[in-house]
Amino acid sequence: MNPLRVKDVMTHLAVTLRPEDKIPEAAKRLFSNCISGAPVVESGRLVGIVSEADLVQAYAVPTRLGSTFVAPHPLKLLLVRGNPPIEARNTTVREVMIKDVISITPDESLRQAAVLIDRHGVRRLPVVDEDGCVVGVLTRSDLVRCMARSRELDWQWNTTSPLPAGSPPNANSASVMSYGSSARVGP
Repeated sequence: MNPLRVKDVMTHLAVTLRPEDKIPEAAKRLFSNCISGAPVVESGRLVGIVSEADLVQAYAVPTRLGSTFVAPHPLKLLLVRGNPPIEARNTTVREVMIKDVISITPDESLRQAAVLIDRHGVRRLPVVDEDGCVVGVLTRSDLVRCMARSRELDWQWNTTSPLPAGSPPNANSASVMSYGSSARVGP
């Protein structure tokens, strides 16, 4: 049985944003699609990624020193508040997006995707073709959903790969995954 690949688990119809989108429209788009981030594309090609945290920063009023308040759903709080500050209304996605994006190709293994998500502390990986065009998104939730179905799928992570150089001495092939060459950094 062949190991599952990113293309087998990813969301194929990815919600994307454009660099010129204004922050309020981007917030509404994420909120209405129940997602916490999206790739940013120009002519279909990946140029960045934006998350709730990036959008919240555009709206943020400096907090009082020592405040530990965390909104239960940051975008909902922003949308319910009404009119954002003038600066935020005129801010574009380009101004708040992350430009150095960690992405992956559709034929990469799920193990590789898990390594990238864990190593870089990201919640989603844009999936791009050889031309850098977004063809989907793979999220941590997609991986967890796949793990939850592991019994019925006979868990198809590729566990036969050798451990990568520099693995901890107590590592095993199920806990450490190799960092493949087809993963991309940058647009």
